[in-house]
Amino acid sequence: MAAMLVLSPLTCFAALKPDTPGEICGVLKDTHLRAGGWEKIQDDIEGCSSARRPLSSNSIGSARISFVAKGTAGAATQVSLVITAIADQDKDAASRELIRAAKRLSVRVLGVSMPQSMIGAITKRMPMHLPAGSGTIVLMTNTAGDKLYEMTLVME
Repeated sequence: MAAMLVLSPLTCFAALKPDTPGEICGVLKDTHLRAGGWEKIQDDIEGCSSARRPLSSNSIGSARISFVAKGTAGAATQVSLVITAIADQDKDAASRELIRAAKRLSVRVLGVSMPQSMIGAITKRMPMHLPAGSGTIVLMTNTAGDKLYEMTLVME
């Protein structure tokens, strides 16, 4: 039986660096994770998200990465990187791609380099929560089916 681990990020309202929806939705366009337009998602939640793309152009597995920004009143309060359908053969590529995108995102939205302890947690696929710059970074792992799992990195 597969173990399931889910961590809930703490709610905080840190000032994310790009302060307009257009800027936050395009913050990772250089990694081919440009999100669509800012729109209402639920009653009082707004945001944008990118399409899910393969980890790399030569990726043979089914793992995909995406970017999501959420907030209220036209301001982002949370950004996430999500890698889904990670099979055993994709685990190293998934960690590398998450680290690559997370390093850029951390500098751009929290104003600091990605902490080494978080890079280590991603490499080991171990959940972690730590303060960084103007907010927090949370790494969550979750089983997503038979021999598949996902990793979510949240910055608030």
